[in-house]
Amino acid sequence: MIGNCTERVNSVPIELRSRKQWLTWTLSDDRKVPNGRSNDSNTWHHFEDVERFEKIAFVFSKDDPFCGIDLDGCIVDGQFTEWSKPILVRFRGIAYCEISPSGNGVKFTTRGEKPQGSRCVKKTGEGKQQIECYDHGRFWTITGNVLAGFEQIGDGQAAVDWLLVTYLEKDSEQGKPSITSTFQQPVNYDELYKRCQAYVDAAGQAVEGERNHKAFRLAGNLRAIDENGRRLSESEILDYVLTWNAKNLSPISDTEIKEAVASSLRNGTARPIKESKSIPTFKNYKPNERPRVEVTLTEGYVADQVVEHLGKLGWDSPWIQDAFCEIVKVYSRGGSLVHAIENEDPNNLGQLSIRPLPAAITRERITQACELIKLVSNNKGQTEEVPIRPQKWLIDAVHQRGYYCGHVKPLVGVIQAPTIRADGSILQTPGYDEATALLYRPAIAFPSVPENPTREDAQRAFNVLCEVVEDFPFLEDADRTAWVAMLLSMIGRASIAGCVPMFAITANIRGAGKSLLVDASSIVAYGRIAARRTFTRDDSELRKAITAIALEAVPSVLFDNLDSQLGGAALDCVLTSESWTDRVLGSSKTTGELPMRTVWSITGNNMSFGSDVARRVLPIRLQSDLETPENRSGFVHPDLIEWVRVNRPALATSALTILRSYFVAGCPVQIGGEWGSYEAWSRVIRGALVWCGAADPLPTRKTATESDDTKNLLGMLITGIEEADPDDVGVTVKEIERLVSHRSDETTPCPTLLEAVAEICGDRFNGKRFGKKLKSFIGRTWGGRKISREPGRGNVSRWSVKTVGSVGMSGFANSTLTRVSEPKTPDMKLSKSNQPNPPNQPCPKCKGVLKTGFEVLGWVNLECTFCDYIKPVELNRVQV
Repeated sequence: MIGNCTERVNSVPIELRSRKQWLTWTLSDDRKVPNGRSNDSNTWHHFEDVERFEKIAFVFSKDDPFCGIDLDGCIVDGQFTEWSKPILVRFRGIAYCEISPSGNGVKFTTRGEKPQGSRCVKKTGEGKQQIECYDHGRFWTITGNVLAGFEQIGDGQAAVDWLLVTYLEKDSEQGKPSITSTFQQPVNYDELYKRCQAYVDAAGQAVEGERNHKAFRLAGNLRAIDENGRRLSESEILDYVLTWNAKNLSPISDTEIKEAVASSLRNGTARPIKESKSIPTFKNYKPNERPRVEVTLTEGYVADQVVEHLGKLGWDSPWIQDAFCEIVKVYSRGGSLVHAIENEDPNNLGQLSIRPLPAAITRERITQACELIKLVSNNKGQTEEVPIRPQKWLIDAVHQRGYYCGHVKPLVGVIQAPTIRADGSILQTPGYDEATALLYRPAIAFPSVPENPTREDAQRAFNVLCEVVEDFPFLEDADRTAWVAMLLSMIGRASIAGCVPMFAITANIRGAGKSLLVDASSIVAYGRIAARRTFTRDDSELRKAITAIALEAVPSVLFDNLDSQLGGAALDCVLTSESWTDRVLGSSKTTGELPMRTVWSITGNNMSFGSDVARRVLPIRLQSDLETPENRSGFVHPDLIEWVRVNRPALATSALTILRSYFVAGCPVQIGGEWGSYEAWSRVIRGALVWCGAADPLPTRKTATESDDTKNLLGMLITGIEEADPDDVGVTVKEIERLVSHRSDETTPCPTLLEAVAEICGDRFNGKRFGKKLKSFIGRTWGGRKISREPGRGNVSRWSVKTVGSVGMSGFANSTLTRVSEPKTPDMKLSKSNQPNPPNQPCPKCKGVLKTGFEVLGWVNLECTFCDYIKPVELNRVQV
């Protein structure tokens, strides 16, 4: 029976809804008539403009990656016909499928394209039975009547190729589906191989561990070719395989190929071909075309020539085979040579990583970039050019040069998705980008970002991104916007000419989805879940980790499950630095200035922040009322990671549409976005979000400042010292110890000071630790007051509290000061009960005479005329 279906237009995938390719249609004489033209984009609409209508349709365009397949007459009496079942199996999980309005057919939408020149299949039988395939110039009715198991769009190119090979024509004589030969003389070997490989991709019958070997794919499925078309002779097969093998980067021996082909024809399956694991050798390498460099005693000049040729290697080196150009390219980073190498992890195959270029590989690259020669005299007195190997001095001179005079291209990082430059232009052409020094290496195809999107387009794109996090219990709208800001920071990092704050995902309980939020944004921007690291309070270890991250240009780092206070000198430094330099581990050398473009994030429950890092953090808060939120059900996206992977192209394009539309509008300034050290981020990321109508993400910063444990401790110390020093003559650490020792909260005259001491020292007073903590707070303001240290008798430090703006302090140097005798306003005067101590009162410190000082923010200082004694007195004015 047909699976359960839901009649909800909202079930249409984001990839379709985010495109302006929608029409409405009407029924006329049993024909669907569109209210627009399928070949004229000016007549198309956004999904939001047509969703309220009953009859809507999606238009296939050459600019989108989608392909539509229509199976007419495949449902008879509520049952799928036998000929349609194999097709359903092929497309399950990789295509969005609806039951057609007639109820007799289904429509698949997947990513792929129809091979040029291919036909549709028409079948005979009971009723109209046919298969149609389109990738542009047609419209597709959308009902939301989804077939169970076909809710999302995936990569269906292999299945489309299989469908067209398998069901190309009909046999009208028999009156039932059959297949005629697709391989007519002369044999088109390229098309033959293409179709065979497509069959393997769809069937998934390749031997484990050999899927990526093209020669084995071909030889291992010759039986499928025999069944579906004319049987090729062994000589034809062998001729093609050997011809292809000659072009292979890692050739296989002719003997092994002959055995594999013979085995395939004999048994219908091939024995695995042993694949060479050695480094591929250069085919058609023409060393005589390399430029020559004469090695002389002028070593600097020789090294300069070699560096110049090294910088052209892979870019302008016709003696290198095209397939090897990317492999041999050399870049510079932080004054060191690096190269981009492919990840061998099967789950991340093809992704590039930046690694320092070893000296041994530097030697190889020198020989590939140029030919070193030396002039020698022969027995006849003639001068000859003799090729020589790179000598150690030359390798060292190139490898450790530090500066390459612009000959070697700099490499800031590797990206896997399109991005936006600082001038607002979109980087979406694969390869090296001169403007940003980024290497763009996509693993999948991305739709083009609109050139001139409007504010309405940005608002629609923001709503598309919010669909990712529908299941998360954000505390406020600002927190949801902060998550979008994290995603935009990752994918649009190249547009921010400055630092990016750390994103702290915090929740009131475990299992709320903190790490999943970071993974979702990481997949959109980088194509993989975020790499985890453990945060450490050991500043030395954290500094080493940051150095390794900077060397490899890691685009994003997640500190997962913080279990201590967040902070540290190294972390504070890297969050407000555009470059990073450090000593190389195990060496006295430094790394040079490495560009720091990493986006940092951290997760934890009810996180606390150190004083310095609190201003560098943008919290994203989750608030769940459930006792065990990880056990809840009813998710909109039960498998969020897979859903984001499938919809990654549309989500990435939506994120860039927000930023692009903001630049097109001229980056209008949004009020209230001042954030010291992060001005560029506030202007671009925060500005784009507020401009398109999203909630301002900056109010979430209040969470970080309120969770600043050191701020609360400073308040306790200031209040406690005031308790212990009512005459403001200062107290020593020893005096504080006597005040708080052997007392309880009920008997001590300084309960707040006792609490502060317990916070710093624990159960036993430690004068050294307490004094060190007091020093760390010198000059920091709390409530208009701050801790001050003055030398006392015997150079023992005396600690006191001073009002900000007091004599000798610069906190209010530019403030307007008035004498106490002058009322604050014409109708205000000092209350008699709160007048300052009268003049001529003796100083408690030196017995000098006190005088009235200046008023600042409702406070006045009583100042000694002989010593530096100052006592702040709060004023109380009453209206008269």
